Amino acid sequence: MPVLFVGVFLHGFGIGLSNSHEMAYRQSITPDGFQARTNTTMRSTNRAVVVIVSPPAGMLAAATSSELALIIAAGIFALAAVGLWFSPFRTVRIAT
Repeated sequence: MPVLFVGVFLHGFGIGLSNSHEMAYRQSITPDGFQARTNTTMRSTNRAVVVIVSPPAGMLAAATSSELALIIAAGIFALAAVGLWFSPFRTVRIAT
């Protein structure tokens, strides 16, 4: 349980740190006329992923073990982090 609590805390802390940077970057590169569409698309995509991925993830955890499901989820997040590390996103600079 302590590992789970630490993981949830670190996840929440990381989200808090990254949200302002992500939103500032997105708003700086999006023309004013497309701000609402861009934000709506991002929120809809985030919600859709949760709705679509949650049932198969729950079935995987029920069919195997919750540990395996969490390891797979951690692997997916690690791949996303590696992808961002090697993408231009990491070195982009916002012109003011």
